Amino acid sequence: MKSFAINCLLVLASVVLVLAAFELFLVWDNRRPQLEPTRLELGGRQFRFFERPEALADLRKAAAVIGDSFTAGEACGDGRSYPSQLDRLARENGYPYRFVNLGVPGADPFMYLQVLEGLIATGRVPSAAVVTLYNNDIELTCSACSYLERVRADPRFSAEDIARLEAFCAACTRTSSSPSGHYGPLRRAHSWLWKNLYVYALFRDAFVRLTMQLGWNIGFGRTAYPALWQDHGGLEFRLLEFALAGTRDALRGAGASRPLVVIYPDVQNIGKDNIYFAIYRDVERRLTRSLGVPVLSGYPAFLNDREASPNMPYSLVDDHPSCKAHEIFARWVFTELRQPDEKSALIPVRGR
Repeated sequence: MKSFAINCLLVLASVVLVLAAFELFLVWDNRRPQLEPTRLELGGRQFRFFERPEALADLRKAAAVIGDSFTAGEACGDGRSYPSQLDRLARENGYPYRFVNLGVPGADPFMYLQVLEGLIATGRVPSAAVVTLYNNDIELTCSACSYLERVRADPRFSAEDIARLEAFCAACTRTSSSPSGHYGPLRRAHSWLWKNLYVYALFRDAFVRLTMQLGWNIGFGRTAYPALWQDHGGLEFRLLEFALAGTRDALRGAGASRPLVVIYPDVQNIGKDNIYFAIYRDVERRLTRSLGVPVLSGYPAFLNDREASPNMPYSLVDDHPSCKAHEIFARWVFTELRQPDEKSALIPVRGR
Protein backbone atom coordinates (compact mmCIF):
# COMPACT_ATOMS: atom_id res chain seq x y z
CA MET A 1 0.00 0.00 0.00
CA LYS A 2 2.86 2.34 0.82
CA SER A 3 4.49 1.65 -2.55
CA PHE A 4 1.14 2.19 -4.31
CA ALA A 5 0.64 5.52 -2.55
CA ILE A 6 4.15 6.69 -3.46
CA ASN A 7 3.59 5.72 -7.11
CA CYS A 8 0.29 7.63 -7.16
CA LEU A 9 1.99 10.70 -5.72
CA LEU A 10 4.75 10.46 -8.31
CA VAL A 11 2.21 10.20 -11.12
CA LEU A 12 0.28 13.15 -9.72
CA ALA A 13 3.46 15.21 -9.36
CA SER A 14 4.43 14.37 -12.94
CA VAL A 15 1.02 15.47 -14.24
CA VAL A 16 1.18 18.71 -12.25
CA LEU A 17 4.69 19.48 -13.52
CA VAL A 18 3.69 18.82 -17.13
CA LEU A 19 0.60 21.02 -16.80
CA ALA A 20 2.65 23.75 -15.10
CA ALA A 21 5.23 23.66 -17.88
CA PHE A 22 2.45 23.77 -20.50
CA GLU A 23 0.86 26.69 -18.66
CA LEU A 24 4.15 28.62 -18.84
CA PHE A 25 4.37 27.92 -22.56
CA LEU A 26 0.80 29.15 -23.08
CA VAL A 27 1.55 32.32 -21.10
CA TRP A 28 4.46 32.97 -23.48
CA ASP A 29 2.37 32.08 -26.56
CA ASN A 30 -0.41 34.41 -25.44
CA ARG A 31 1.75 37.44 -24.64
CA ARG A 32 0.37 40.76 -25.87
CA PRO A 33 1.28 44.45 -25.80
CA GLN A 34 0.27 46.63 -22.88
CA LEU A 35 -2.16 49.26 -24.07
CA GLU A 36 -3.59 52.16 -22.12
CA PRO A 37 -7.29 52.45 -22.97
CA THR A 38 -9.15 55.72 -23.38
CA ARG A 39 -12.08 55.88 -20.97
CA LEU A 40 -15.30 57.66 -21.89
CA GLU A 41 -18.56 57.90 -19.98
CA LEU A 42 -21.46 57.52 -22.38
CA GLY A 43 -25.09 57.19 -21.36
CA GLY A 44 -24.13 56.90 -17.70
CA ARG A 45 -21.75 54.01 -18.33
CA GLN A 46 -17.97 54.03 -18.67
CA PHE A 47 -16.42 52.39 -21.74
CA ARG A 48 -12.81 51.56 -22.55
CA PHE A 49 -11.61 52.14 -26.11
CA PHE A 50 -8.20 51.22 -27.53
CA GLU A 51 -8.07 54.46 -29.45
CA ARG A 52 -6.21 57.74 -28.98
CA PRO A 53 -8.17 60.38 -27.00
CA GLU A 54 -7.68 62.98 -29.73
CA ALA A 55 -9.19 60.61 -32.31
CA LEU A 56 -12.39 60.46 -30.24
CA ALA A 57 -12.67 64.20 -29.61
CA ASP A 58 -14.25 65.02 -32.97
CA LEU A 59 -15.86 62.35 -35.15
CA ARG A 60 -16.76 64.52 -38.13
CA LYS A 61 -15.46 62.88 -41.30
CA ALA A 62 -14.96 59.73 -39.26
CA ALA A 63 -16.44 56.25 -39.60
CA ALA A 64 -16.92 54.56 -36.23
CA VAL A 65 -16.00 50.87 -36.27
CA ILE A 66 -18.15 49.43 -33.50
CA GLY A 67 -17.90 45.95 -32.01
CA ASP A 68 -16.52 43.86 -29.18
CA SER A 69 -13.02 42.54 -28.46
CA PHE A 70 -12.80 41.04 -31.98
CA THR A 71 -13.04 44.60 -33.28
CA ALA A 72 -10.88 46.18 -30.58
CA GLY A 73 -7.95 43.91 -31.51
CA GLU A 74 -6.13 44.67 -28.27
CA ALA A 75 -3.82 41.66 -28.71
CA CYS A 76 -2.43 43.18 -31.90
CA GLY A 77 -1.52 46.51 -30.36
CA ASP A 78 -1.69 49.95 -31.87
CA GLY A 79 -1.98 50.01 -35.65
CA ARG A 80 -2.65 46.32 -36.31
CA SER A 81 -6.31 45.95 -35.36
CA TYR A 82 -8.79 45.77 -38.20
CA PRO A 83 -10.12 49.33 -37.61
CA SER A 84 -6.52 50.61 -37.66
CA GLN A 85 -5.87 48.70 -40.88
CA LEU A 86 -9.03 50.23 -42.36
CA ASP A 87 -7.79 53.70 -41.43
CA ARG A 88 -4.44 53.02 -43.09
CA LEU A 89 -6.16 51.84 -46.28
CA ALA A 90 -8.40 54.92 -46.24
CA ARG A 91 -5.41 57.26 -46.02
CA GLU A 92 -3.49 55.42 -48.72
CA ASN A 93 -6.45 55.47 -51.11
CA GLY A 94 -7.77 58.97 -50.49
CA TYR A 95 -11.01 57.74 -48.92
CA PRO A 96 -13.26 60.54 -47.53
CA TYR A 97 -13.36 59.12 -43.99
CA ARG A 98 -10.90 58.20 -41.30
CA PHE A 99 -11.76 55.11 -39.27
CA VAL A 100 -11.97 55.12 -35.48
CA ASN A 101 -11.71 52.00 -33.33
CA LEU A 102 -14.76 51.82 -31.04
CA GLY A 103 -14.46 48.14 -30.21
CA VAL A 104 -15.20 47.39 -26.56
CA PRO A 105 -14.10 44.06 -25.05
CA GLY A 106 -17.13 42.21 -23.68
CA ALA A 107 -19.64 44.40 -25.52
CA ASP A 108 -22.83 43.25 -27.26
CA PRO A 109 -25.32 44.79 -29.74
CA PHE A 110 -27.18 46.78 -27.08
CA MET A 111 -23.88 48.17 -25.84
CA TYR A 112 -22.98 49.09 -29.43
CA LEU A 113 -26.23 51.04 -29.55
CA GLN A 114 -25.50 52.66 -26.17
CA VAL A 115 -22.02 53.71 -27.35
CA LEU A 116 -23.39 55.27 -30.51
CA GLU A 117 -26.27 57.05 -28.79
CA GLY A 118 -23.89 58.27 -26.09
CA LEU A 119 -21.50 59.71 -28.66
CA ILE A 120 -24.33 61.45 -30.48
CA ALA A 121 -25.67 62.88 -27.21
CA THR A 122 -22.26 64.43 -26.48
CA GLY A 123 -22.05 65.98 -29.94
CA ARG A 124 -19.49 63.48 -31.28
CA VAL A 125 -21.50 62.35 -34.28
CA PRO A 126 -19.67 59.99 -36.65
CA SER A 127 -20.37 60.44 -40.34
CA ALA A 128 -20.93 56.69 -40.66
CA ALA A 129 -20.47 53.41 -38.82
CA VAL A 130 -19.37 49.85 -39.42
CA VAL A 131 -20.96 47.49 -36.90
CA THR A 132 -19.06 44.23 -36.47
CA LEU A 133 -20.87 41.18 -35.10
CA TYR A 134 -19.47 37.91 -33.79
CA ASN A 135 -21.23 34.66 -32.91
CA ASN A 136 -21.63 35.52 -29.20
CA ASP A 137 -23.63 38.64 -30.12
CA ILE A 138 -26.72 36.42 -30.36
CA GLU A 139 -26.63 35.71 -26.61
CA LEU A 140 -29.14 37.55 -24.44
CA THR A 141 -27.21 39.78 -22.02
CA CYS A 142 -28.08 42.25 -19.30
CA SER A 143 -27.36 45.21 -21.60
CA ALA A 144 -30.75 44.60 -23.20
CA CYS A 145 -32.40 45.54 -19.89
CA SER A 146 -31.37 49.19 -20.42
CA TYR A 147 -33.77 49.20 -23.38
CA LEU A 148 -36.61 47.30 -21.73
CA GLU A 149 -39.04 50.23 -22.01
CA ARG A 150 -38.38 50.57 -25.73
CA VAL A 151 -38.90 46.85 -26.23
CA ARG A 152 -42.18 47.02 -24.29
CA ALA A 153 -43.38 49.77 -26.65
CA ASP A 154 -42.55 47.76 -29.78
CA PRO A 155 -45.62 45.85 -31.04
CA ARG A 156 -43.41 43.20 -32.65
CA PHE A 157 -42.70 41.75 -29.20
CA SER A 158 -45.49 39.70 -27.66
CA ALA A 159 -46.57 39.69 -24.02
CA GLU A 160 -44.74 36.37 -23.67
CA ASP A 161 -41.55 37.94 -25.06
CA ILE A 162 -41.82 40.84 -22.63
CA ALA A 163 -42.47 38.51 -19.70
CA ARG A 164 -39.40 36.44 -20.55
CA LEU A 165 -37.22 39.53 -20.89
CA GLU A 166 -38.54 40.97 -17.63
CA ALA A 167 -37.74 37.72 -15.80
CA PHE A 168 -34.27 37.75 -17.32
CA CYS A 169 -33.72 41.38 -16.26
CA ALA A 170 -34.83 40.53 -12.72
CA ALA A 171 -32.08 37.91 -12.66
CA CYS A 172 -29.65 40.56 -13.94
CA THR A 173 -30.60 42.79 -11.00
CA ARG A 174 -29.84 39.98 -8.56
CA THR A 175 -26.47 39.26 -10.22
CA SER A 176 -25.44 42.79 -11.10
CA SER A 177 -21.76 41.88 -11.53
CA SER A 178 -22.52 39.48 -14.39
CA PRO A 179 -23.06 40.33 -18.06
CA SER A 180 -25.74 37.67 -18.29
CA GLY A 181 -28.64 37.03 -15.94
CA HIS A 182 -28.34 33.25 -16.20
CA TYR A 183 -24.86 33.08 -14.67
CA GLY A 184 -25.00 30.43 -11.97
CA PRO A 185 -22.27 29.20 -9.59
CA LEU A 186 -21.01 26.63 -12.10
CA ARG A 187 -20.69 29.16 -14.89
CA ARG A 188 -19.02 31.65 -12.55
CA ALA A 189 -16.45 29.03 -11.55
CA HIS A 190 -15.89 28.20 -15.20
CA SER A 191 -15.42 31.90 -16.05
CA TRP A 192 -12.86 32.34 -13.27
CA LEU A 193 -10.86 29.29 -14.38
CA TRP A 194 -11.06 30.32 -18.02
CA LYS A 195 -9.69 33.78 -17.25
CA ASN A 196 -6.90 32.61 -14.96
CA LEU A 197 -5.66 29.26 -16.29
CA TYR A 198 -4.65 28.90 -19.91
CA VAL A 199 -4.50 25.11 -19.65
CA TYR A 200 -8.13 25.06 -18.52
CA ALA A 201 -9.07 27.33 -21.43
CA LEU A 202 -7.34 24.99 -23.88
CA PHE A 203 -9.17 21.90 -22.65
CA ARG A 204 -12.44 23.83 -22.48
CA ASP A 205 -12.13 24.96 -26.10
CA ALA A 206 -11.29 21.43 -27.22
CA PHE A 207 -14.42 20.17 -25.44
CA VAL A 208 -16.59 22.89 -27.00
CA ARG A 209 -15.32 22.12 -30.50
CA LEU A 210 -16.03 18.42 -29.95
CA THR A 211 -19.57 19.06 -28.70
CA MET A 212 -20.28 21.34 -31.67
CA GLN A 213 -19.01 18.74 -34.13
CA LEU A 214 -21.27 16.15 -32.48
CA GLY A 215 -24.23 18.54 -32.57
CA TRP A 216 -24.62 18.77 -28.78
CA ASN A 217 -26.19 21.86 -27.23
CA ILE A 218 -25.56 22.27 -23.50
CA GLY A 219 -27.87 25.29 -23.35
CA PHE A 220 -25.45 28.20 -23.03
CA GLY A 221 -22.20 29.45 -24.46
CA ARG A 222 -20.87 28.63 -27.90
CA THR A 223 -22.76 25.35 -28.24
CA ALA A 224 -26.06 27.25 -28.04
CA TYR A 225 -25.20 30.04 -30.49
CA PRO A 226 -25.81 28.25 -33.84
CA ALA A 227 -29.39 27.35 -32.96
CA LEU A 228 -30.09 30.91 -31.78
CA TRP A 229 -28.74 32.37 -35.03
CA GLN A 230 -30.92 30.00 -37.04
CA ASP A 231 -34.12 30.78 -35.13
CA HIS A 232 -35.08 34.09 -36.77
CA GLY A 233 -38.34 34.13 -34.86
CA GLY A 234 -36.67 33.61 -31.50
CA LEU A 235 -36.40 36.36 -28.91
CA GLU A 236 -32.59 36.47 -29.06
CA PHE A 237 -32.50 37.02 -32.81
CA ARG A 238 -35.27 39.61 -32.78
CA LEU A 239 -33.53 41.55 -29.98
CA LEU A 240 -30.34 41.55 -32.06
CA GLU A 241 -32.42 42.90 -34.95
CA PHE A 242 -33.97 45.49 -32.63
CA ALA A 243 -30.55 46.73 -31.43
CA LEU A 244 -29.21 47.00 -34.99
CA ALA A 245 -32.34 48.89 -36.07
CA GLY A 246 -31.72 51.29 -33.17
CA THR A 247 -28.18 51.86 -34.43
CA ARG A 248 -29.50 52.55 -37.93
CA ASP A 249 -32.13 54.97 -36.63
CA ALA A 250 -29.67 56.79 -34.35
CA LEU A 251 -27.34 57.44 -37.29
CA ARG A 252 -30.23 58.50 -39.51
CA GLY A 253 -31.56 60.88 -36.87
CA ALA A 254 -28.15 62.50 -36.53
CA GLY A 255 -27.82 62.99 -40.30
CA ALA A 256 -25.16 60.31 -40.80
CA SER A 257 -24.93 57.57 -43.40
CA ARG A 258 -26.63 54.24 -42.89
CA PRO A 259 -24.34 51.66 -41.24
CA LEU A 260 -22.64 48.67 -42.76
CA VAL A 261 -23.00 45.50 -40.67
CA VAL A 262 -20.32 42.82 -41.08
CA ILE A 263 -20.06 39.46 -39.32
CA TYR A 264 -16.60 38.25 -38.30
CA PRO A 265 -16.35 34.51 -39.07
CA ASP A 266 -15.20 31.81 -36.68
CA VAL A 267 -11.42 31.97 -37.12
CA GLN A 268 -10.97 28.51 -35.61
CA ASN A 269 -12.17 26.97 -38.87
CA ILE A 270 -12.47 29.30 -41.83
CA GLY A 271 -14.11 27.02 -44.35
CA LYS A 272 -17.41 26.21 -45.98
CA ASP A 273 -17.73 23.17 -43.71
CA ASN A 274 -17.97 25.45 -40.65
CA ILE A 275 -21.54 25.41 -39.31
CA TYR A 276 -21.64 29.23 -39.36
CA PHE A 277 -20.94 29.49 -43.08
CA ALA A 278 -24.50 28.60 -44.13
CA ILE A 279 -26.03 30.19 -41.02
CA TYR A 280 -24.47 33.60 -41.69
CA ARG A 281 -25.49 33.43 -45.35
CA ASP A 282 -29.14 33.18 -44.22
CA VAL A 283 -28.64 35.87 -41.57
CA GLU A 284 -27.13 38.15 -44.21
CA ARG A 285 -30.26 37.88 -46.36
CA ARG A 286 -32.70 38.21 -43.46
CA LEU A 287 -31.12 41.25 -41.81
CA THR A 288 -30.40 43.07 -45.08
CA ARG A 289 -34.07 42.74 -45.98
CA SER A 290 -35.49 43.65 -42.56
CA LEU A 291 -33.08 46.50 -41.70
CA GLY A 292 -32.64 48.05 -45.12
CA VAL A 293 -28.87 48.24 -44.63
CA PRO A 294 -26.08 46.07 -46.08
CA VAL A 295 -25.34 43.08 -43.82
CA LEU A 296 -22.42 40.92 -44.95
CA SER A 297 -21.03 37.60 -43.78
CA GLY A 298 -17.25 37.85 -43.49
CA TYR A 299 -16.41 34.36 -44.77
CA PRO A 300 -15.61 35.63 -48.31
CA ALA A 301 -12.89 37.79 -46.76
CA PHE A 302 -10.87 34.67 -46.02
CA LEU A 303 -12.14 32.15 -48.57
CA ASN A 304 -11.13 34.47 -51.42
CA ASP A 305 -7.77 35.57 -50.01
CA ARG A 306 -4.63 33.57 -50.78
CA GLU A 307 -2.92 34.76 -47.60
CA ALA A 308 -5.61 33.28 -45.36
CA SER A 309 -5.10 30.05 -43.45
CA PRO A 310 -7.79 27.55 -42.41
CA ASN A 311 -7.24 28.55 -38.77
CA MET A 312 -6.28 32.08 -37.79
CA PRO A 313 -6.74 32.55 -34.01
CA TYR A 314 -4.35 34.75 -32.07
CA SER A 315 -2.87 31.90 -30.02
CA LEU A 316 -3.55 28.34 -28.89
CA VAL A 317 -5.91 29.57 -26.18
CA ASP A 318 -7.12 32.87 -27.62
CA ASP A 319 -9.91 32.56 -30.19
CA HIS A 320 -9.60 36.20 -31.18
CA PRO A 321 -8.31 36.83 -34.72
CA SER A 322 -4.59 36.93 -35.32
CA CYS A 323 -3.08 40.19 -36.53
CA LYS A 324 -2.89 38.70 -40.03
CA ALA A 325 -6.60 37.90 -39.86
CA HIS A 326 -7.30 41.52 -38.95
CA GLU A 327 -5.31 42.64 -41.99
CA ILE A 328 -7.21 40.31 -44.34
CA PHE A 329 -10.59 41.25 -42.88
CA ALA A 330 -9.81 44.98 -43.17
CA ARG A 331 -8.88 44.61 -46.86
CA TRP A 332 -12.19 42.87 -47.54
CA VAL A 333 -14.29 45.40 -45.59
CA PHE A 334 -12.55 48.27 -47.37
CA THR A 335 -13.26 46.64 -50.76
CA GLU A 336 -16.94 46.30 -49.83
CA LEU A 337 -17.08 49.94 -48.79
CA ARG A 338 -15.83 51.00 -52.21
CA GLN A 339 -18.62 49.25 -54.09
CA PRO A 340 -20.97 51.42 -56.21
CA ASP A 341 -23.20 53.76 -54.19
CA GLU A 342 -26.31 51.61 -54.55
CA LYS A 343 -24.56 48.85 -52.59
CA SER A 344 -22.18 50.81 -50.40
CA ALA A 345 -23.18 51.67 -46.85
CA LEU A 346 -20.80 54.59 -46.40
CA ILE A 347 -22.12 57.20 -48.79
CA PRO A 348 -20.57 60.60 -47.99
CA VAL A 349 -23.04 63.00 -46.42
CA ARG A 350 -23.01 66.58 -47.70
CA GLY A 351 -21.48 68.99 -45.23
CA ARG A 352 -20.08 66.34 -42.89
